[in-house]
Amino acid sequence: MMLLKDVLRQWAERLRAVGSEEPQTEARLIACHLLGLEPGLLATRLGMAVEPDLAARGEMILAGRAERRPLAYLLGETWFYGLRFRCDERALVPRPETELLVDAALEWLQGRDEGT
Repeated sequence: MMLLKDVLRQWAERLRAVGSEEPQTEARLIACHLLGLEPGLLATRLGMAVEPDLAARGEMILAGRAERRPLAYLLGETWFYGLRFRCDERALVPRPETELLVDAALEWLQGRDEGT
């Protein structure tokens, strides 16, 4: 059995090979999803052994990414503005730039009275 840190490295290499712009981040998100962990807790599990069934489920997700399917659709969830949202093909996946738009809107709204 492989350790999680080795699986993450392997997944990141495969994601890079299929054109992922953020292979390490995607590998971590896949692992968090499969392990049911919040992203901040993944570092505490890097030395754990990865069971074959978890590795096989990861392989299915990697195959979907190789077909250029968005990770959010494959996982059924995405993170946006620090919150986790369910996500599927019915919705566009928020881009990191979208958070900048939210920040700008919040700044613009700050100090305004309701109705103006």
